[in-house]
Amino acid sequence: MNRPHRADVRLVRWVVPFTVILLTTLFAGCESDDPVDPPSAPSLEAPQIDSVNVPTFWVYDSPDYRTISVAISFPPALEAAVKQQDVPAPNVFIIFESQDGIAPSVQFQLLDDGGGPTIPNPFDFMDNHSGDLVPLDLTYSLRINALFASSEGEVTMRVMAGWPLSSDSTTMTMLPPEILQVEINSAPVIESFVHSDSLYAGFEAEEWTARVDDADIPAGDAVEQVEVQLIRDGDTVRNLLMAKSSQRIWTFALEPTFAAGLPTAEYTINLTAIDRYDQPATPYESIVWFENSAPILSGLVAPDTVYRPEGDEPNPYNMFINVADLQGQGDIRRVDYIPVDPNGHIPDNLDPFFFNDLGDMPDEVANDGIFSHQFAVYPDASNFGTYTFTITAHDRAGNDSESIVHMIELPSSGGKR
Repeated sequence: MNRPHRADVRLVRWVVPFTVILLTTLFAGCESDDPVDPPSAPSLEAPQIDSVNVPTFWVYDSPDYRTISVAISFPPALEAAVKQQDVPAPNVFIIFESQDGIAPSVQFQLLDDGGGPTIPNPFDFMDNHSGDLVPLDLTYSLRINALFASSEGEVTMRVMAGWPLSSDSTTMTMLPPEILQVEINSAPVIESFVHSDSLYAGFEAEEWTARVDDADIPAGDAVEQVEVQLIRDGDTVRNLLMAKSSQRIWTFALEPTFAAGLPTAEYTINLTAIDRYDQPATPYESIVWFENSAPILSGLVAPDTVYRPEGDEPNPYNMFINVADLQGQGDIRRVDYIPVDPNGHIPDNLDPFFFNDLGDMPDEVANDGIFSHQFAVYPDASNFGTYTFTITAHDRAGNDSESIVHMIELPSSGGKR
């Protein structure tokens, strides 16, 4: 399959003036008044091309950019001079030649600019930023797409590096030509996606299964990644990758704890897939409903009566309560209580007191679902009577448990624990 050649695909010759910048070094305390000759810059040498990162397969007419790079090196002295800009930076460029002998060659330069300024007047197959990561590290980069090829088929690539206009012909390195393949390639197709429509709190574990095909699998293509996005009100609340079960089957094991932090609601599932050439499938959309139930409190262990101490040290008291959640302990955000004094008052600006399940005293085992709290009665306690403790658990989905109310008496007499 051929298409008309682009008029703007043309041979570009890169002209780099050959200049050598010499640094003058001043030496203090010289006995002679004669001028000191500045040190000479190291001689230019052909670079060594250490690596070439250019994909050998390109999807014909694909507009998706891919970063290509070439890493070069020099002897230490010359490399230091290049990085310090004491000598002109070398050029790295690539030539693409069509095998049909009709389309003109395309020559372009890679950059070591740290992805900096916008590239002026790029070819139509070039991004306007190089994609380079670190300036002057001698790794040259460029972002290009498959529009460099005017037709499908083989393209010869030549990589060159050095100072092309130096009078010394040994300052250039050219690698042997390499063949790139440009072909029409099909994107993956998501054929089916199996999942429950409704998942109630504490649901039994299930497996989501997607079948993703690619017509080019027999030719060596493969589906590389299948991703699931869970979306609510336009916001992505979960991103997960499915596991490859076989060449075309992808799965994700769903446990009840997956719903931790998800409010009860309907969610959109957006399923995407890409092949090894970064071609995306048409997204597949589906709907799933999740239920998130509130935590459940039980088994409160707390004193019924507390006493003002006889001595100077406060009397400590512990409380323990079981907190269960069908979405797992990871769904529990906090457990707290608010005390009301014998007069029915709550002190102004009083924050709730918190239980903990972190293993901090008096909690014995972290994350076992038994939450603990310690409070104390001080020698100056004087507001005697019955205190009301209202204990509540809150989860990450915004649910509150049914509260447990417990009464604790502080008598005016006794003075003991």
